[in-house]
Parts: sequence; structure tokens; C-alpha cells
Amino acid sequence: ALKKNNGKVFSIQRSYPMNYDGVFASYYNNDYFFCWGKHSKRLYENILNINKELIETGVSFSLLSNNPVRDDISKFFKKRNIRYKILLLDTNHSFNDQSIYQNHVLNYQTVHTNSLEIFYMKFFDLISKNHKIGLVIKPKKMHLFNKLKNVKKFIKEGNKNNIPIYLIEDKDKIQLNDLKTEIDLVVNVSFYTPSIFMESIILGFRTICYDYANIFNFEKNQLNIDDEILKNISNNMDEIIKLISRLFSDIANNKSNDYGYWSKKSRMELDRFLDGNGNQRIANKLDEIFNNLKNN
Repeated sequence: ALKKNNGKVFSIQRSYPMNYDGVFASYYNNDYFFCWGKHSKRLYENILNINKELIETGVSFSLLSNNPVRDDISKFFKKRNIRYKILLLDTNHSFNDQSIYQNHVLNYQTVHTNSLEIFYMKFFDLISKNHKIGLVIKPKKMHLFNKLKNVKKFIKEGNKNNIPIYLIEDKDKIQLNDLKTEIDLVVNVSFYTPSIFMESIILGFRTICYDYANIFNFEKNQLNIDDEILKNISNNMDEIIKLISRLFSDIANNKSNDYGYWSKKSRMELDRFLDGNGNQRIANKLDEIFNNLKNN
């Protein structure tokens, strides 16, 4: 109906695309698709999509807000004399025990629940041994996080024993960019390519990824930043913990350590603007399209 009336269809990147043959990244016949940057644009061009024109706009994020949670985090760790703060960003998990015939109940593979619990417990062990490191946990979905019974139990007991863990809940409504001044290292967990990981790179965090599904083996040839992927992304959980311990030890001793660091060149592969004004660029382009429609 839109086509017959000279209308235009557009869509906006939300989830990050993957470098898989046969993946549908869009199910609509878009005239315009707004993506973050060169990397995501290349992926959309190489997979089965039906977008006529791909337009780079960069990521949209606001400047630091006055969210009181950021101040609470600062006070929480200052009171406990914590020097380094790690932000854990998890992902969906399940026991992956659904039948392949249960697609109507949203059957898809995710990080196994037991593996995610082990991941958390290794970080709890890290901060229990190193009293200068604290954890901020920002679950992807709170109702799924609440199913991690052993993790919840440890946090509850840890609070009683003054173990420094700050849990961000859905009601806190805090954006990743709001935490920039409070966090020394971001640790992501991925099954599929995690948008929040890519966003943390763009925002300039020191950030790494536990690549549970080894997904970045498929991505690295598209990123043009192979050296930093090999350094900052791993599917070896124990190796990640060892590298984090070494990182903070080196920082404390004024030694150079670039673990988790991403160069500006790499960041600009993901978003060449690096200014958070993606929404404004989309609005400007839509105004231009609308005005052209009116004048034709």
C-alpha cells in the first residue's frame, strides 16, 4: 500500500548484526536502514537483507544524566575503600532444554544457566581475594538474573560480610554512558554478538568480552581490528580472570597494561562520529525524505 502511494519505509538498527551466512537482519522491504557505522553496514551488506539504502548514523546516547544511582555507586565503593570497579554485563540464559518443536515459546539457544552462574562465582572469588576490587552488576533482564539462585544467595550474604557488590536493578533506569566516570573495566558475556559490548567500545570504556559461543571467530575478518579482538575477547573464563588480576596489579604498580583498551581507529570502525547524536542524524534524514516526498 505504501509503495503504491509513493511512500517510503525505514528501519533502525537495534540488535547488532552477525557475520553468518543466511541470517535475515530485516524482514521488511526497507527503503532506508539506519545503522551505527562501517562495521555494521558491511555486515548488513553481506547477509540476507532487503534494505535498499544503508545509512551510517552513529549510536544514540545522551550526555551524563543526573541519575542518582551513579552517585550511590560512587558512595558505596568509596565507603568501602574500593579502588577499582568492574561492571559485569550479562546476557540471557537458560538450561537450553526446550524441544526444537517449541518455537512458539520463543525457543533459542542462550548461555547455559550453570555456565553463567560459574562466571559470576569466579568474579565473586576474585573480589573476595582482592579487597581493592568491587563489582557493579547490570543484568540484561532482572527476571532472568533472579533465577540464578546461587548468585543471588552470594550477593545477599556478601552484603552482610561487606563484600563490595552493587546490583543495578531495572527500576534504576541508568544508561551505560552514565557509568563512564565510575567504572574501570567492563566485562561482557555474549552468546550472539552483544550490542552492549559494541556500545561500550564506542563509548570509550576499557572493555572485554567473555565470548561464550566463540562468535567472534566469525566476526574478526569483518572488524579490521583483529589484534584488539585477539587481546580483548576470549572464550576462556579462567584466562580472563587471570588477565584482569594482572591488569589491576600492573595499574597499582604503575606498569603499562593495555588489556581492555580499544584504539580510536577501532572505535571509529563501529561509529565514525563518536558523539552520540545518531537520533539527530536520523531525524534530519527523515525530514529530508519527507520534504522530497512533498515536493514531488
